[in-house]
Amino acid sequence: MREGTKIILFGATPMGLSVAAQLRGKGLDPLLADDDEAALAAAAARGFRTAEVNCLEDGELQAVGIGRDAGLIFCLFQNDPQNVFLTLSARALAPELEIVSLTQSGESAQTLLAAGADKVIDPYEISGRKIHDLIRRPLVAETLEHTVFGQQDLSLAEVVVTAGSPLHGRTLDGLEVNRSYNLLLLGVVDREHGNDFVFAIGQDGYRLDPGDVLVVIGPEEAIAGFKRDACC
Repeated sequence: MREGTKIILFGATPMGLSVAAQLRGKGLDPLLADDDEAALAAAAARGFRTAEVNCLEDGELQAVGIGRDAGLIFCLFQNDPQNVFLTLSARALAPELEIVSLTQSGESAQTLLAAGADKVIDPYEISGRKIHDLIRRPLVAETLEHTVFGQQDLSLAEVVVTAGSPLHGRTLDGLEVNRSYNLLLLGVVDREHGNDFVFAIGQDGYRLDPGDVLVVIGPEEAIAGFKRDACC
C-alpha cells in the first residue's frame, strides 16, 4: 500500500472498530463510513474520523473518495448482501480500487470475489484454521484470551467430552449451545482421527465420542455454566 493512501472502512461495526484501531496503531488514519448515526457517534467518541454515507447512492460513495482519492476500502457490514452491493458499486466507480470484504458465510465468498473484491475475510474459516494450534499451544491461547477476546469479555475455551459426560453420544446440532448458553460453537477436535478439527457448520449429524474436544467462544460466565453441565 502506497504511503498516504486513503483508507475507508464501511461499517462502524465491532469488526470495523477493531480494524480501525489496528490501522490507527500503525500510524494510519482511516475513515469510518456508515448510515447508522448511533454507531458513528460511538466511533467518533473513540477518536475515529467518521462520515455518514448511504452506500446505495453512488454520489455519496464518490463524495467520500470512491473513484477519486480512496485507494483501499474495507466492506465490514454484518450482512453479506450489503457487502456484495457495496463491492459491486465501488468496483464500477473505481476499477483500480483495492477492495477487502468481510463475509459471514463461505457461500458468499465466491460471490464477493465475482463482484470485484480483491480479498475476502471469512472470520470463521480463519478461526477454524488456528484452533488446533491454539489448543496445542496453551500460552498462545491464554495470551489471545487476555487481549483480543478479553477486550469484549469473550474467551476461547475447550470442553473435553468424557465417557460419563452428558455430551457423550450427542450430535453437534443437538447441543444448541447458542440458544442454551449464549455460546458460539466453532467445532470439535476429533481425537480418533488424528486430532482433526471439524467445523460445526454443516456437521449436524456428527456424534461426540469420549476424548473429543469442543471449541467454543463466549462470555466466561456462560462457558463456566456449560462446563458444569457437561461434567460427568
